[in-house]
Amino acid sequence: MKWQLDSSTTHSTCRWLHSVLLFAALLCGVTRANPMLTMVSPNVMNSIALQWNFDDGRNGWGQSTSLEMGVEIDASGGRLRGVVLNSGDSALAFVDSPELHVYISADERDYLVFRMKYLGQCDLAMISLERSPSEPMEWPDADPRVMNDPIRIPFKLHTDALEQDDLYFIPIWKHVTGVIRRVRFHPCVSHKAFTGQSFSIDWVAITKAPVVTKVRGCIDKYFDDDDVPGSSGSDRAAHLSCTESERWTNGFHHSSAAVCSSMELPRASTYNCVREGGEQISISGKHFGTADAVITINGVECLDVVHVVPEEELQCRLPPAASKWLENPAYPSQVRVYNGRLLQLFDEVPLLSYAAPVKAPPMPTISNVAAHALDVNWKAPDDVWISMTVTGYRVAWKKCTVDTFSHDQTIVVGNVTSTTLIELESSTSYQVKVTPLTENQWLWSKEWKNIDLYGHRRILPNAVVGIDSRTSSCVTTLPQDFSFSHFNAKLLTNLSALPDALAMRTTPTLGPTGEIGDQGHFGLYVNGDTHVQNCNASVSCCDDFDETASTAECSYVCFESESRSTLYINDSTIRSLPTNAMTAVPFPAKQVYVFDESTQEQPEDAAPITAACGTALRLTASQSLLTGAAWYPRQMNVREGFTTQFSFQATNPSTVCKIMDNVHTNCRSRAGDGFAFVVHNDVQQEIALGSGGMALGYGGLQDALAIEFDTWFNPELLDVYENHISVHVSGNGGVIQPNHTYSLGSTSNIPDLTQDVHTVRITYKPNLDENM
Repeated sequence: MKWQLDSSTTHSTCRWLHSVLLFAALLCGVTRANPMLTMVSPNVMNSIALQWNFDDGRNGWGQSTSLEMGVEIDASGGRLRGVVLNSGDSALAFVDSPELHVYISADERDYLVFRMKYLGQCDLAMISLERSPSEPMEWPDADPRVMNDPIRIPFKLHTDALEQDDLYFIPIWKHVTGVIRRVRFHPCVSHKAFTGQSFSIDWVAITKAPVVTKVRGCIDKYFDDDDVPGSSGSDRAAHLSCTESERWTNGFHHSSAAVCSSMELPRASTYNCVREGGEQISISGKHFGTADAVITINGVECLDVVHVVPEEELQCRLPPAASKWLENPAYPSQVRVYNGRLLQLFDEVPLLSYAAPVKAPPMPTISNVAAHALDVNWKAPDDVWISMTVTGYRVAWKKCTVDTFSHDQTIVVGNVTSTTLIELESSTSYQVKVTPLTENQWLWSKEWKNIDLYGHRRILPNAVVGIDSRTSSCVTTLPQDFSFSHFNAKLLTNLSALPDALAMRTTPTLGPTGEIGDQGHFGLYVNGDTHVQNCNASVSCCDDFDETASTAECSYVCFESESRSTLYINDSTIRSLPTNAMTAVPFPAKQVYVFDESTQEQPEDAAPITAACGTALRLTASQSLLTGAAWYPRQMNVREGFTTQFSFQATNPSTVCKIMDNVHTNCRSRAGDGFAFVVHNDVQQEIALGSGGMALGYGGLQDALAIEFDTWFNPELLDVYENHISVHVSGNGGVIQPNHTYSLGSTSNIPDLTQDVHTVRITYKPNLDENM
């Protein structure tokens, strides 16, 4: 009997010349006592190219005479039985198959498989394969024992089987390619030949082992046909099908995640699979059968195996990493796919890797130093394949006087490259280190991206901790974020820009909250009628003024000119705000500059220098209808709270007697309407100035908080008393007003604000809901 099947033909196109494909004997032979296998219908084994059984005779096997073969054979009881004759040379004994036309390809991984019981003392048998000649020719019939260009494959006999059947798997694809037209079985080729050997064959088949070309499901790499996934340098040949999904927290802080899609390339591997398992893995290739395939990862069986496409694609749930592997991780892992009915037929490929610790990032740097905070910056991995495995970082800090890091001084951030450490001690040296983390992006798909203003979040379960970076250099926090022990012309300027100060500053970076550079001394912007003492439209001043010396002995000079732009609005002329802010149009009306030989002459309309500048800051003079403001020009981060302290005094207060009912009436000095300490984010920024009078210079500012020190009673504003403190807020995006409907709370249980010098300490301790 002759069967023919091309290597590309599937089971559905096979033309079997026998009515029965697989028999009960075959089922018994391939079923093993393995708890992970179950009994299924015989037609699942359609990876078999050819198959013979002997229920109805020899089926074309052993057509030569017993004398020619040196073997006496017979077919009975569904088996091909044979006894080696005493011919003097057992190596000459053979049994031939019928004529074939089977194409053998290394890519197909063809095996000759048979189930046989052997009795005897011979230990070595052999299979000979006759290749079809390159030119057509007649079958040689002069001597049937002679094979044309044979390929001989010895194999050991399972002599310990005795009365039991055993399976033999001959990997013919390793020995020959091309068309095979005859298979010859030599029962014994041992040098120690003995007569009387007998055998019985249940069935014979030419079948194909599984071939795996793709493993996908975690982060996938795709390859062309000529590339070998898992080999050294394979990353250079891998194709990327991912895009970066960016997110900007607070508009400044960048974080990212990769979004990947599949490709149609012929080969693929996957990596960064979670060690606890559970991800769905897809395996593509051929010759997987239609049911009962078995998949293992490093010897651990994959769960819930499904034949998505018969013979070609499997899916399963990734098992947890093997305990032995966890003791000594190795990359990549071995994926093995078994034919579910013939477990000796499998393919093993290094196409999957569990999550690996990421190598140490470069040494982090410290920037944007403040009194109680600093920014930590580091670099993400340059290798895109590695960078996609990083889900976060662990940032640890310690005082430079301490040798080791402690667990309670660590934070975890998302996939960012900078963060802010807060609540540090002032005037203290710190150093930091950064450790990359790899977490389960599949199970915690939202949690690993959910970060706060600084990029912080909690560490996720079963994180794979990478290698620590080198410890950074020591950097010392500032004594205060900014401090004005007194006021003069020099202190109105940005001292942080001076060469000596720049040499001590860290390299500025864009921080998570938008801050750039260290805190320090950035001067003051004085707007409206606010001046440093002895500097106004009537008087110019300089630091270190000495009326007995020449003017050239001055250092910093302060003056105010009347050169300001005008606007005609609503039938009236409005002049620009007098300020020393450099953004003023056409130029600052109040100016401070270093007085030296290169200094240009002061404007003609500026008052002469007649006094030393300072030492106080005068919000307004003791006159009517004046409004002013002084702003620190650098925006401060007050989210985590702050403490500030200042002293003030009302000088030359006006005395007003509203009621004169008798000569005993006492008149009170009220010093105008009062002033306010303000934190704002108004669109006018450093040149902002609110309404004056009862609005205390803050009324109308946007996104503001004001602590007013009110010295005048305005019943229309629902004031509690003429001498009171009240906290007012605008609300998010709103405008603040002095009316007490905007007040969070107020008190009049305070000393008279218009009398003596008062020292104020303001402390803000936030109680924020991180979910807002």
